[in-house]
Amino acid sequence: MIPLYLHRPVSPVLMPNKQLVGFARVTLAAGASQTVTVPIAAKQLAVTPGDVDGGAVPTVLPGGYQVMTDTQTVDFTVR
Repeated sequence: MIPLYLHRPVSPVLMPNKQLVGFARVTLAAGASQTVTVPIAAKQLAVTPGDVDGGAVPTVLPGGYQVMTDTQTVDFTVR
């Protein structure tokens, strides 16, 4: 199992340090390797700033994000 986590280093809203956004099940023989793709939908990046009653529209905020597995981290920016 390969978990994929999202992290926002600087955020104007309270967010978890690591948020599970996807995973893949892969079966490999000992010593084997394989490229795995785990899609992330834009709605998985969305937050609802200031929303306490559930009525706000989810928004993807611009800025830096990190996608992490157990062994690798990739930085990307939403503009």
